Amino acid sequence: MKIAIVAPCAVPYAVGGAEKLWWGLASHLNEHTAHQVELIKLPSPEADLVSLISSYEAFSRLDLGGFDLVISGKYPAWMVSHPRHVCYMLHRLRGLYDAYPGAAEIAPADFRHPATAAFVAFMRRYAGSRAALPEFFGRWGELAASYDKPPGTLRFPGPLARDMVHWLDAIALAPTAISRYAAISRTVAARPGYFPEDVEVRVAYPPPHRAMEPGGARGHFFTVSRLDAPKRMALVIEAFARVRTDLPLVIGGTGPEEERLRQLAAPDARVRFAGYLSDAEIRDHYRRALAVPFVPYLEDYGLIAVEAMQCATPVVTTRDSGGPCELVEDRATGFVCDPTAESLARALQDLADDRAMAAALGAAAARRAASITWEAVEEVLLGEPETLRPLAAARSRAKLVVACTFPIYPPRHGGQSRTFHLYRALAPEFETVIVSLCPAEEPAFDGEIAPGVREVRIPLSREHERREHEMQAQVGTPVTDVMMPRLHSLTPRLREVLEREAQGAAAVIACHPYLQPALEGLGVPFWYEAQDLEITLKTELFRELPRGTELIAAVREVEAATVRDARVILCASPDDGAALMELYGAQAGRIVEAPNGTDASRIAFTSREERAALKERLGIGGAPVAFFLGSGHWPNIEAVKRILELASEQPEVTFAVMGSVCYAFDPRMLPPNVMFLGEVDMITRNLCLEAFDVALNPMENGTGTNLKMLDFFSAGMPVITTGKGSRGLRLGGERYCLVREIEDFGEAIREVLGAGAEEAARRALAARELVEREFDWGAIGARVKKRLLEEISA
Repeated sequence: MKIAIVAPCAVPYAVGGAEKLWWGLASHLNEHTAHQVELIKLPSPEADLVSLISSYEAFSRLDLGGFDLVISGKYPAWMVSHPRHVCYMLHRLRGLYDAYPGAAEIAPADFRHPATAAFVAFMRRYAGSRAALPEFFGRWGELAASYDKPPGTLRFPGPLARDMVHWLDAIALAPTAISRYAAISRTVAARPGYFPEDVEVRVAYPPPHRAMEPGGARGHFFTVSRLDAPKRMALVIEAFARVRTDLPLVIGGTGPEEERLRQLAAPDARVRFAGYLSDAEIRDHYRRALAVPFVPYLEDYGLIAVEAMQCATPVVTTRDSGGPCELVEDRATGFVCDPTAESLARALQDLADDRAMAAALGAAAARRAASITWEAVEEVLLGEPETLRPLAAARSRAKLVVACTFPIYPPRHGGQSRTFHLYRALAPEFETVIVSLCPAEEPAFDGEIAPGVREVRIPLSREHERREHEMQAQVGTPVTDVMMPRLHSLTPRLREVLEREAQGAAAVIACHPYLQPALEGLGVPFWYEAQDLEITLKTELFRELPRGTELIAAVREVEAATVRDARVILCASPDDGAALMELYGAQAGRIVEAPNGTDASRIAFTSREERAALKERLGIGGAPVAFFLGSGHWPNIEAVKRILELASEQPEVTFAVMGSVCYAFDPRMLPPNVMFLGEVDMITRNLCLEAFDVALNPMENGTGTNLKMLDFFSAGMPVITTGKGSRGLRLGGERYCLVREIEDFGEAIREVLGAGAEEAARRALAARELVEREFDWGAIGARVKKRLLEEISA
């Protein structure tokens, strides 16, 4: 087999027991078996919570598909996904498990904050769901970077950190993710919460990565480890001060406690600090030592004990040392003492006084250590290969296959966001596979992007893209979608994937009409998701362009065929549904209203006072800021032209424009009070939603509903829109926002920022409540799901 051993690389880098374990296992399997092994390590800083979670995310994205088996043993490396994954556990993040301070010392009061509460609610809802990882990491990034987060959000260790790591580990180590469980000691195997309930955990003691052997003269006591508090080196020094002997005590290693330990040992000239020692130097010390005192607190395993025992050197440990107690038998292979300086000193004194006894204990220790071999570890991890079967994937109740002309994840513009959230909201009753297309130079992708949603992304063929670009050069505007009915067969991989995924599906769905020809003949019910009324949009876009008449006719033809063939038509607004009935004869009974929505839990409602305070903190507390966001969709381009006119008339207001719509304009030609922010991540988008003063939606074209309106409402921004911009929302007057003609926007801005500010704040609060009630994706999904379940049951 081709085996990947996956492990974290400490930052700053240090060689410890974990590193030696993986070196030894990889060397054994490569040199003494037919397996091929690669040790894969990623830098994994964990000095703070943000770095730790970033490391979890990095391992979750690691593609190990070229290996037959994966072995991991420590956080965050076990976050990798593989159908044959063996967990050989060293330990969990002990500061958030068995060594956690406890609720009495760190209270979760900050969980009451709305942003934290929404994040914790997300974790509760999707506990155990690997498919929720992309959204989890996205939500965490937004929370961690938020200006409005509570002070305890990043506390490490802390209650939120503990919840997050437990949530991640539960996914990584679930029985559905791990083919076999093993532990480096019974101590680790028995720790509460370390392994899922009712799973078999085998124990395999790892030997040193290099073989040890007995030496000659025994002229000193020796111990080595990282010099930090859990290793309890101070207890060894205190005990040794009570021992009457001329033998020195040599202490190897470095660490944060070194200076304190040197001061503690200063009165005793017999104690020598050797600092960092190479493997060869450590081995030489073991072979010449009379005994090795090794007294960590609840150690996971204790490789130092095994190394010493292989060198026929007795080990002195304590009853609370954890793993070493499994290796050392009191007065048979060494000493197991009470964890006091007096008890430890008596054992060291006995060894100093009776060299023959020390030699006998050492010989017995060597015989005991001889049974700790890599062959034994190999048998536990890889033996009985029939039990290492691939993990079965869980299937939802019904499968949907959605064909889309553009990539979906990560969702940034309106079409992506609608597709992502709509089908995510249909889980778990529906399992959705989105088959999308991307430019030829972008990589293919196949993976879960949300619970119940998988995306298969296919790059266009070079010939497909060449033909598309030829038409684009003639027309003067992007034509990826409208050329798809003619060109889809030039990307044969598309049909191959659609045929594969359609097997067993309840329906295939054209997201927009342009891939309808590619979905013909699949033998599965055909549905249509009408995000817009395409003939209206494309007529406005193409009517004055070269070959525009030809393209408009092609759009009408494919939209008519799509409506004709579809058993179910998901419409973004009632107006679009009515238009489809009028234009193409769609039957009312086939139309399901599936309006655009938003995820209100990811957008913080921000009051006027909070906005003012945030702007001051950001250093933009002067001029009021009016905000617009949109993709490069041509109705948005026309809206921005109106904003530029407005900005010239109102120099006292700053106008901020966000999204790919910015790329349609020459930034050198902008008025001085206009900021183009371009495409940004969710963190920056949310920050602008929380900080800016008023949202503008001067739309004069388009169909469906504007997602941006719902984001503005969720954030508590006062909104000024045209009637066209509020289409499909059924707002009923100005209860939630100001609905004005374009020429009246300037006056409306002054009203919202001035005398009408209090009324604007009341409208903003009502708008947030409207979104939560009618336009949150959870509420929309529940309504649409019910109708679709009825359809597939009919």
